[in-house]
Amino acid sequence: MHAFNQDLQELIEIKTKEITLLEIPEHHTLAAKILDRKVSYFNEKYNLAMQNIMFEIYDELCPDDEVKPIGEYLADHYTKSSGTYDAPLSEGVAVHLDDYSFTEGRLLLLPDPARIVLQNFETQHREILWQAA
Repeated sequence: MHAFNQDLQELIEIKTKEITLLEIPEHHTLAAKILDRKVSYFNEKYNLAMQNIMFEIYDELCPDDEVKPIGEYLADHYTKSSGTYDAPLSEGVAVHLDDYSFTEGRLLLLPDPARIVLQNFETQHREILWQAA
């Protein structure tokens, strides 16, 4: 999982830089292609390994929802504070929850250490469901 965490952190650093370039019209197309390639490579390399983890999470929390490729759980926008990446509570893949006081949450992949979190914007809930050892 050390390689997964390193690759995830590198992807998020690239994604954060590319998002800035996406906002500049003359760089948008190239930045989008680079970002798409990086996410595709990440999916190819780690999707199979992460599927079992995601299936367990979905089976417990939201059995009626469909597991997505691991790259889909990346936020659109990350923030970095004190060397740690975070993302807004509105980011992540929407899921319909069975056993929580709120019925919809979001699953998000965060780095360092690599972890899957469940979050809800309205209740400000954030819970780590899985963390790389």
